[in-house]
Amino acid sequence: MELDVIDHVPRMVGIQASGAAPMVKYWRGLGEAKIDNPRTIASAIRIGKPVNWFRLIEPLSTVTALSLRLVMMKY
Repeated sequence: MELDVIDHVPRMVGIQASGAAPMVKYWRGLGEAKIDNPRTIASAIRIGKPVNWFRLIEPLSTVTALSLRLVMMKY
């Protein structure tokens, strides 16, 4: 079996709903990875304080990372 090896550092993109974006808040230097009252229509991602947020910091700091907030609209 032949393994393909890349010659560049991969880019990671993290997207969170704008009303529930604790990691984006932390990554942009806007404070603790915590949102007191997370708000989004997507209940599966309505997390104000991720339990293992600190495990994401090291991997993000070793790659080119981009954090985005996504505004979700209800139709």
